[in-house]
Amino acid sequence: MKRLLTAVLFALTLTPPQAWCGAAEPVSARACLATLAATPVTVDGRLAEPVWQAAPATGAFTLLGGRGEALAQTVVRVAYDAAALYVAIEAGEPCPGGLVTNCKSRDGAVWMDDSLEVFVSSALTGKPYFQFVTNSASVLFDSQDGNYGWNGEWTAAAQVQGKSWIAEFAIPWRTLAVPPPQSGDAWRLNVCRERQAAPRTPGKVAELSSWSPCLAQFHEPEHYGYVLFADRTGTGPALGQIERLAAASADAGITLSLRAGEVRFASYSAQARQELQAARASLELSRQRLARTVVPTFAQPRLKRLEAARQRLEALAAQVATTPSFAVPQLLAVREEVRTLGADAEHLLWEARFAELLEGEQP
Repeated sequence: MKRLLTAVLFALTLTPPQAWCGAAEPVSARACLATLAATPVTVDGRLAEPVWQAAPATGAFTLLGGRGEALAQTVVRVAYDAAALYVAIEAGEPCPGGLVTNCKSRDGAVWMDDSLEVFVSSALTGKPYFQFVTNSASVLFDSQDGNYGWNGEWTAAAQVQGKSWIAEFAIPWRTLAVPPPQSGDAWRLNVCRERQAAPRTPGKVAELSSWSPCLAQFHEPEHYGYVLFADRTGTGPALGQIERLAAASADAGITLSLRAGEVRFASYSAQARQELQAARASLELSRQRLARTVVPTFAQPRLKRLEAARQRLEALAAQVATTPSFAVPQLLAVREEVRTLGADAEHLLWEARFAELLEGEQP
């Protein structure tokens, strides 16, 4: 029995802490302004209307899973009037000759082509939500809450222009079964992209990216951003309104900044704060277990490791408490380190438990 436990303990000491960790999650959200259109919008993929010159552009698209920014970037502008929500998307494409347009029929597998998707919900919870997809040949696909049998009345038109392709969406309010929003209202929104045009391994998507970062797939309404409906002057709701919105719809501690016409806010989420607390608890439990171990040569080096981990964990907690705003890569790095420290503490706890078992077998 003692030999078996010794072998298991040795195997545990070889297990890297990362193997005990979950994947890091993108936890930032974004918000953009929707500009009220004073003149009719013609959905033709040309973006010639004045509202598209006035509407602010969104920031960079992030690869699915938060793995940095997309190589081929995408820019989104949002507008509205009494009839519909309008979304203009310009997808930069270094290989326009390689655009994939295999899908030719409505409600086919458009997402397997080079395609652009709009997800929208009038509820701050993100549910119910609607999905609208088109490719560079203007073929349409839609769904509601992942139900592919749903069909709505809407239009989209796409144009390939040089090193990019542009898609323009018009989604009537009646299709969403809601009245037009008022200035200052906020909805949930995300815009996502499947890029197939770049050289790639057969059968593998070149790039999956989105405006508001998603973790594992695009059907993640909890990770969608916000669209804030602006008034006729284009100023939109005050930051104070956005702050109240953020506090009501997400967890506390959200900070805001306005950059290039886009409101961004990032929060160290409730889940991440729970991870900090869990890591602290694991470190303390491991320390207590190791302190009871009667073999100094076993306990002392591990207690030193735990103290170094505790100091680093407190430094991370202080960083979280004092940093006014996190970029997505910074936030993911902090969360990954917290999880690694927690996993290392859990690892040492198991070592201490096995050490206690081994000591119990001593004559």
